[in-house]
Amino acid sequence: MKKVFVVLVSLIVLGVLAVPVLDRGYLWPYQDAGKIKGTAFPEKDVLDRENLIELAKNDLNIDNEKVIYFGDFHVHSTFSADAMLFSLPIMGGEGVHPVADACDFARYCSNLDFFSINDHAELLTKRQWIDTIDSIQSCDATNSESNPDLTPFLGWEWTQQGSNAANHFGHKNVIFKSIKDAEIPTRPIGAITAGEEGTNIGTANLMPRALRISTQIVSPVSEKVDFGMAARFFYASTKVMDNVCPDGVAVRDLPSDCKELTKTPKELFEKLNDWNYPAMVIPHGTTWGIYTPMGSSWDKQLANHQDENLNILMEVYSGHGNSEEFRDFTGITFNADGSKSCPATSENYMPGCQKAGELIYNRCLEAGLSKAECSSRSDKAKQFYVDHGVRGFLTVPNSEATDWLDSGQCRDCYFGSFNYRPKMSAQYALALTNFDDPLSLKRFRFGFIGSSDIHDARAGTGYKQMMRKVFSDSRGPINEDVMAILGDTLINHPENQDPTKPADPEKMYDLPGFFQAETERIGSYLQTGGLVAVHAKSRKRNELWGAIQNREVYGTSGEKILLWFDMVKDQKTFAMGSEVVTQKKPSFKVKAVGSPKQKPGCPDYVTTNLDPKYVKELCKGECYNPSEERYLIEKIEIIKVTPQTQPNENIKDLIQDPWRSFECPESEAGCIVYFSDDDYETDGRDATYYARVLQEPIERINAGRERCEYDEDGNCIAVNICYGDYRTNPDDDCLTKDYAKAWSSPIYLLTEDRN
Repeated sequence: MKKVFVVLVSLIVLGVLAVPVLDRGYLWPYQDAGKIKGTAFPEKDVLDRENLIELAKNDLNIDNEKVIYFGDFHVHSTFSADAMLFSLPIMGGEGVHPVADACDFARYCSNLDFFSINDHAELLTKRQWIDTIDSIQSCDATNSESNPDLTPFLGWEWTQQGSNAANHFGHKNVIFKSIKDAEIPTRPIGAITAGEEGTNIGTANLMPRALRISTQIVSPVSEKVDFGMAARFFYASTKVMDNVCPDGVAVRDLPSDCKELTKTPKELFEKLNDWNYPAMVIPHGTTWGIYTPMGSSWDKQLANHQDENLNILMEVYSGHGNSEEFRDFTGITFNADGSKSCPATSENYMPGCQKAGELIYNRCLEAGLSKAECSSRSDKAKQFYVDHGVRGFLTVPNSEATDWLDSGQCRDCYFGSFNYRPKMSAQYALALTNFDDPLSLKRFRFGFIGSSDIHDARAGTGYKQMMRKVFSDSRGPINEDVMAILGDTLINHPENQDPTKPADPEKMYDLPGFFQAETERIGSYLQTGGLVAVHAKSRKRNELWGAIQNREVYGTSGEKILLWFDMVKDQKTFAMGSEVVTQKKPSFKVKAVGSPKQKPGCPDYVTTNLDPKYVKELCKGECYNPSEERYLIEKIEIIKVTPQTQPNENIKDLIQDPWRSFECPESEAGCIVYFSDDDYETDGRDATYYARVLQEPIERINAGRERCEYDEDGNCIAVNICYGDYRTNPDDDCLTKDYAKAWSSPIYLLTEDRN
């Protein structure tokens, strides 16, 4: 009876709280892709944008015809189920943000040159996919043919998450070069994982049980009953899996309305190659422990799930954290006998399992039990945590987010993603070699990018560090009553009655999806989004795509930092992303210019070309609005990685971070660095180099992450979590001073040609 009550209350709350945003369409029968309201930029403003980069190039004596263009290759509209969930008023959302909003925001709010739409493929309906295509084509049609100001790309997110390290491959964005009807797949290809529990672990599980059940119960009762667009949306999402495409059928022979799913990246690559349309697949959030099981690594993907023609980029930074750095710690130990155990705490890392054991032990002692009994319960808690991975936190009954302090986190990583998984980092990938075929060694050759992973169609939100609840994904229940509705089953779970005993997560699989992840702690790890930067001759589709295929790209933490990283060999220049065969000492040059400081408000051309009311609604009255003053580049760091030449080489010994570090002069004109590597020639082994640029620190959203209070020994003894829900003032942007950064794509040096 209690569950029925929860469902009914959820429906009432959903319906009542939807009323204030009727103008955004919650009571419409279907959320369409919206209408694009902006037109192309005035030609003068497009040229002014490019002239700013030309001036910076002149200051650094850069003589080439390529311009740096900025974009976002990871944008969700409320066609994504999780985005729709967090758009609800009960979750602090402001209403739906359809695909069309991404076009207007990218053009007028964040002033981007290109973007892609990447809604989760798993629950996209046929109608939503068609509407997405139409919207992207409409966005492109607003451009001037001679000099487009905004190039939109079409794609989706392949959202896979496994129940353990063996069947986990992670999330990947699929993006296509063309937006023509004849060169687009009929349907998006989603991911499905048959977990140990026999259930699909995917986007559907991000919806709270109360909303999922309510939509499943309501619609069959009467097709005429309309409890709002959100309820209809979630019901349609649950029905998508009723028509899964058959296996073993060529993609063009499948029914147009079936849901196409794959279990592995290899299967995804095979289907994309079957379509044979120019495309790329970009892994992202690879170290993000909210869904990545402990012990996950790049090894199995390099061995069996790599396509060098599709898998050319990696998103190292997003609004969900940074995945660049490798650290030699792990949240789980795999023993020689096949068992798993809890590793010890190290200087910059406390495993979550250790914290679980500590919490249970202290509770037990406080209850007056013996040390022997408390140690036994502590050991059991550690093992429960290890056995259940991302759900291990449920081992400690009724724990608060603050109880866990900074456990599970990479303490010395720059914006390290939540519950960091270092063997899924970019540096680990660069150092890894697969030796299955001695005559053809396998390695990753990623170009590095940043993007937003924003869920309200606001592409490129990193231009100003403000409005945390709008420019990041930091959202949650708006009050205690809503939190109680969503968590009712968790609070009264029978395993949670004795706080001195560890609870077995095995018995908690009926918990609401909202509480099957550490959603409360995650709020402190959400920032504004990153950017992709492309060196290309123009922002026309063919030029951008060609440069991307050459990996002539880099990523930033959201600012429009200008960066050039080149190798010079025999008076010939090789740009970032190049693969060069040489046995001689290599020489390099790095040039970087800080991003423009921002003025408040929006440029005049924004409110001249868009309704000011719409600008206030979409951009919140704050646009990319550059001044003539630039931030200073303080430092340029060079990272060197020497990939494995033998299977037993330890990865940590192959990564030199930083290998070289250069302080920059205080000049808005930028920083220039020249260097060479004397060891390359004598070592006689392949090497990979990339540049990391540090721009002067400013106040940044959630740069302090959990905002630890430290004792005299440097131990975190208390935290001040920046919650996405009602417990942190929505006007508090949780600001802490830190660097803005940019990461070049690597330059890959080979001692011999292996093609």
